[in-house]
Amino acid sequence: RANALTWTDNSKNETAFVIERSVAGSGQWSVLATIQSDRLTDGPGLGTRNYNDVIGNSKDTYEYQVYTINVVGDTWDYSNPAFNEILPGGGWPTLTLDSRGGGGTPVPPTVAPSNLAGSAVVKNKNSATVTLTWTDNSVNETGFLIQRAYDAGFTSGVVNATIGADVTTFSQNVARATTFHYRVLAFTDTTQSDWSNIASVTTP
Repeated sequence: RANALTWTDNSKNETAFVIERSVAGSGQWSVLATIQSDRLTDGPGLGTRNYNDVIGNSKDTYEYQVYTINVVGDTWDYSNPAFNEILPGGGWPTLTLDSRGGGGTPVPPTVAPSNLAGSAVVKNKNSATVTLTWTDNSVNETGFLIQRAYDAGFTSGVVNATIGADVTTFSQNVARATTFHYRVLAFTDTTQSDWSNIASVTTP
């Protein structure tokens, strides 16, 4: 047995539809499915979409709601140990917007990391290893963006790396006898924090 859902796609730039389900009257919603949009192949918006929720022999009465999301940014996974030091799943931060337009449970703010500090040790005659540590002050981040530059204004030689949530240390190999400046921010699918303090590290 299945419940057949249909809805009209009124969006012209969605990347997916999120279907939520609740036992009638409970007020407790959970994500049932995320369906990728076919707008790139079938054109934008104004079409009818369908989904079958297979409920088997359940005797519960269900309520459903659907909203659209649009993921902005480069979602490619750039990790490749042969070419870089980005951890698996790493890449550029993305931003996910949805059509709900507020309401519901307030989302806690994404708080900036603090106490960023760095140290460096010699790795070999050509390179040194910089290790960063910081305090994770956010309860809802999906990852951290680490930014490195040659100047404290972050305008020269800027390099970015991302790591997963709840991580408070990061290491990378860099050139010797060079001063690098680092800062870190926490991000979610829809928000990002302010930058942490700047940590300056001179490699031996």
